[in-house]
Amino acid sequence: MLVRLRKIVEILYDALFPPSCLNCNKSGKYICEDCELFLTEAEPIFAEHNIATSGALINKKRISFNLISAWEKNNFTDRIVTKIYQNQATHLLKELIRRALIIFLNNKSLSRFWIAWFDLNTEIIISSSPEESSNCFHFSDLMIKELISLTDRSHNIHPILSQKSAIVVSLSFHNRMEYMLKELEQYGFDDIWVLVLVR
Repeated sequence: MLVRLRKIVEILYDALFPPSCLNCNKSGKYICEDCELFLTEAEPIFAEHNIATSGALINKKRISFNLISAWEKNNFTDRIVTKIYQNQATHLLKELIRRALIIFLNNKSLSRFWIAWFDLNTEIIISSSPEESSNCFHFSDLMIKELISLTDRSHNIHPILSQKSAIVVSLSFHNRMEYMLKELEQYGFDDIWVLVLVR
């Protein structure tokens, strides 16, 4: 019932406020066919990353994790993210998630990630950005629910991984993640993934 009501609200919103491209203002879509070219896919999508942590609490140790992202950060992605934050544009965020999922599913090097994703023992963790917290609107929570729904995660059975795995999900990479990743490492997670739409 709630899902149906949300869809009705989104249809009414689009009828009252027709979408226009966030890059060229052409009416019809938030991301028109011509401006899709400005969504530069991240290369490589799957990569090993380290961050050097600082401060007495975390003893300046390097944390190793796997970063997955769909697009590189540029002026267009900045405008999209700003629109999502300022207008709480859940419909635009869902559109990005659907587009990102197609990119992720078409990348053969992400097989290890999908094994972790469909392993129900893997912890999937929300990482809210400072913008989300200040606006009291948690897009990361919506991202996780949407991804689980689109991938039918709860109905997939895969072999249990030998290592303790965690997947941290957020709209984009932000500074708070540094501390979260350190805590995960301290709790014994040895296969840590970070999934963001824009990096």
